[in-house]
Amino acid sequence: MDVGITSTTVKVDITGPHANYFAGVVGQPTWDVSVTATALAGVPKKFSGVAPFILSQDLFDPKTGLPYKPYTSSNPYTKTQGSGSDAPLDYNNMAWTNLGTGNVSSKDIKDALLGNAPINADLAINDYVGQHNNGVQNDLFDTNSPQQPSINTTLHDTTVAVPIVGPPTAGHTTCNDGTHTVGCFQGWALFHVDSASKNAPAGSETAVAVLKSAVAAANNAFESVQKAVKQASDVAEANFNAVSAQAVNAAKTATAKAKR
Repeated sequence: MDVGITSTTVKVDITGPHANYFAGVVGQPTWDVSVTATALAGVPKKFSGVAPFILSQDLFDPKTGLPYKPYTSSNPYTKTQGSGSDAPLDYNNMAWTNLGTGNVSSKDIKDALLGNAPINADLAINDYVGQHNNGVQNDLFDTNSPQQPSINTTLHDTTVAVPIVGPPTAGHTTCNDGTHTVGCFQGWALFHVDSASKNAPAGSETAVAVLKSAVAAANNAFESVQKAVKQASDVAEANFNAVSAQAVNAAKTATAKAKR
């Protein structure tokens, strides 16, 4: 088996001997059978119209890249508040984002939710995508009006692509901006928006969004390549077995006809 890896693909070639029937009589007991399979690899860099908020990598198992089981069902995520709250501080936090392009205003979020100025991603791993102004903006969770954009009125019962963030990646002490040590882009995941409220639980002043993980994208390029290698290997092995089986069946059929 030979494995070739590029920046976007993993190619697996398998070559192995196949036992012959008739050809074995004339001195060729085997011949080689070769198959090839290719899988895409890497972390997606570009999304159009992504969710205007970010979540923590603490929701995901670093070994598999998949969400921990509790987060595959509905969970509340509160907006981080106060100093240092430009990015999620733990697994049950969220923060607003315009993908690190400056202070995040209410208008930015409303325009993104309405699609007037969707947030379009073109990111590198470890880019800073947090806020710059610690804004909470509770009204953006739920305006209680279908005519006004908010997470609840605009994204309710939809699945959205969410940037996942964490500390600097291995080999770095900050995000790529050279300043921040939280809010560094790690990858993507899909989350389903159940609901949102600007005052939940009852009597509190804490805004909350209720989300559940739908599908997790690869957390990093290495993991993505690992998965792609396995995918391509499985396909190539299946193809090899199928080709060998076809050759055996063809030989058996020919043998049966020759005996008639």
